Amino acid sequence: MKKIIFVILLLFLIIIFLFSKSNIYHKYIKSNNDYKLESRVPKLNDFINKKSIHKEVSSILYKYPSLKKHIKATGIKVPNEYGFIPQGMEKINGYTFITGYFENGNNSICYIINDNGEIVNEVDLNTTSHVGSISYDKVNNLIFIPGLSDSVLVYNYIDFFTKDKIDYKYKIENLANEFTYYKDKNELHIAFLKVYNNYLYIGSFNTNKPCLIKKFKINRLNNKLEFKYINSFTVNEKVQGIDFYTKGNKIIMILSSSYGRMFSSKLYGYLYDENRLEYKETEFIYTYPPMMEQISVNNDSLYILFESNAFKYSNALDKIGYVIEIDVNKLMKE
Repeated sequence: MKKIIFVILLLFLIIIFLFSKSNIYHKYIKSNNDYKLESRVPKLNDFINKKSIHKEVSSILYKYPSLKKHIKATGIKVPNEYGFIPQGMEKINGYTFITGYFENGNNSICYIINDNGEIVNEVDLNTTSHVGSISYDKVNNLIFIPGLSDSVLVYNYIDFFTKDKIDYKYKIENLANEFTYYKDKNELHIAFLKVYNNYLYIGSFNTNKPCLIKKFKINRLNNKLEFKYINSFTVNEKVQGIDFYTKGNKIIMILSSSYGRMFSSKLYGYLYDENRLEYKETEFIYTYPPMMEQISVNNDSLYILFESNAFKYSNALDKIGYVIEIDVNKLMKE
């Protein structure tokens, strides 16, 4: 019996020693002409990655029956640095990119987080913009983020992995002369954006009237970006984020809508038609927790970011500190 106990103890000590030696490290790899940061961690992460719903979220699902039906899991924990207010989020090449600004006016930042929930880089974006969205242009390997006023800042994708402070490669202006800021009509403001199928969509935010979205074709010639205006269309009010999901021969435009820490958010779905100038008839509308921000479609999942866990919103009705993963197909089955 003593021998058995000794063997078990010895194995336990060996395991502890091996894990202490297997430090997490990262390396850059090149695949399909694109750079990607690879994280190597112990196989124990296979257990960590099993889909589950954190108690913080499961405890409030009774208030939101639609979310209870749609939710797959709570994924990445949103960084909660003091004063940081999360705004943008997109799943890019196996990583979750989360942007946000600071109450004190410090430069806005972007976290790059792997699927194990590890922050692999934190990037100073060299702007004080509210960075209300982030979107990846896979054709040109660029990252788009709203800048100050009516500008769009365009960064090199690889810089988000190799630097801790980055400058934009392109600054695009005068795309949104109609986008007046809801808090000050003398200011211009791009509230959200999305790059989809080589088109750039930018949108305004309004609390009591339809939001306006403008569509541009992205062209890259001789290392310069050009944007050809295609059209504009109106959607529901209070839009915070936009993405698209292809279902058969249909394209569903999904919009997140929210305003205020005490009021529920709405998730809207419309049948997208490139010739339509006004969207009123919906495929679905669901009620979700307050303060929903950017959304990101990846395969058959929709990932949702909330800003309610920021210190600034300590009195929010329901606080969610995780990126929520829901089943897109369930959105269209009810």
